[in-house]
Amino acid sequence: MKKKILLLHGWNNQNYTKMTTSHDAWSNREGFVKELSKYYDVDKINFPGFCGEKEPSKAWHLEDYAKYVSDYITKNNIKYDYILGYSFGGAVAIKYSYLYDKKQPLILISPAIKRITKHSKAFIKTPQFLNKLRNKLRSFYLTKIKKNEYYLSGTKFLNESYNNIVRVEVLNELNKLD
Repeated sequence: MKKKILLLHGWNNQNYTKMTTSHDAWSNREGFVKELSKYYDVDKINFPGFCGEKEPSKAWHLEDYAKYVSDYITKNNIKYDYILGYSFGGAVAIKYSYLYDKKQPLILISPAIKRITKHSKAFIKTPQFLNKLRNKLRSFYLTKIKKNEYYLSGTKFLNESYNNIVRVEVLNELNKLD
């Protein structure tokens, strides 16, 4: 019997809501999934807002994505031998394991673990009361100046969620896992 593995996808703008539910977030890595399927019973989920999955009414934080994974596992009553997270999915896997199952074995591929750079520190330490202004300026910068493909193709939910998660580090959580 094959071991079970759950795949958590990255933040790829090609997987935004303009895609249908017949598309899955790993279709751009079909060869990888096909090869993995030779050795594991592979399960994949699409996060809300990706590949036609319904979007919540308000933006999510990394903890919301981790809870989504926890709820999926509980609802389907499946014990995974491994959770594989790619990029953003790696950050979600770490947060899930840290909050819900510290002993869950993880496989991380290019995980979004460390986000803060010397250029972003001043921007991140904006006083709390200026958060809305900071997010508006960030959105303006990403759409009008940088022309960031994630922002240009994203819905309000995805753009606001991206704002919430793009600066979050999970290195400390990773270091506290078994």
